[in-house]
Amino acid sequence: MNTEMYNAKHYPDGTAYQAIRNADRKKPKNRVTGRKQQASGKEFEDQLESMHRRLARDGIALISKIPTATKAIPHGNSVRWIPSEKTGCDYLGVYRGKAIALEAKQSSTTTRWDLFSRGQNNAKKKTVAEHQQRYLLKHRDCGGLAFVIIRIKPTQSLYLIDIIDYMTLEKEAIQAGKSSIALGQFEKYRVVLKPRSADYLEGAIK
Repeated sequence: MNTEMYNAKHYPDGTAYQAIRNADRKKPKNRVTGRKQQASGKEFEDQLESMHRRLARDGIALISKIPTATKAIPHGNSVRWIPSEKTGCDYLGVYRGKAIALEAKQSSTTTRWDLFSRGQNNAKKKTVAEHQQRYLLKHRDCGGLAFVIIRIKPTQSLYLIDIIDYMTLEKEAIQAGKSSIALGQFEKYRVVLKPRSADYLEGAIK
């Protein structure tokens, strides 16, 4: 029995099986692109983690990354790990006495923010997914702070956008038949750090 037949017979989770098949069918070029995107995302994650450590040290905030739940899937003679459930956001914590939730996103485009990307099987999906928006909105409705933090890689610019503002900008763009937002519309959300400061959330509490 070959690997394909074995997996088709023994996978209890058809969705997981399909995920593995899709991963196996990725073209070499797509795999290289995927690795570059992962490295770039790790760079942004490391930047945030560094700032969070400094904020914790100074007693300003305690913010932790939410791990993605995974499950082991048999694959021939080995095992692969794939996401088992969706998380509501990337980071949760407390900032100056207020609960805070953050979803971190990054782009290499310097003129616009794309509202959609291509996912599995080239399916169109929102850059800030619907379930992420719902979670952040619920967090805010419960009295917490909820933001999308965006990094533009070429310029190293950071933008901290309240989820209400982000959803409003997204809705207006889509209603106008657009699939992106001009980056200039984010200018008022730009993070400007004071010298020797890691408090990119300063001004979040108004």
